[in-house]
Amino acid sequence: MVVVRLFAQVRELAGTSAIQLELPDDARAADVASAIVERFPLVAPLMPSARIAINRAFADADTPIRVGDEVAVIPPVSGG
Repeated sequence: MVVVRLFAQVRELAGTSAIQLELPDDARAADVASAIVERFPLVAPLMPSARIAINRAFADADTPIRVGDEVAVIPPVSGG
């Protein structure tokens, strides 16, 4: 089980700031993104440009996820 924190528009569209995911032992950051889209289809347009962070560091799609990791989904932020 991994707790995933959702930020900005992803949080708003999902209607929650955190979710728990059951992932396979060989899960990668890309699997988190896929699981979130499956659970909350409205966030699908945001996910290609969103970043996954694991333990407060941005992760590549193939970065492994381990039980107990702190995972966050951070969509691009605009403003000025």
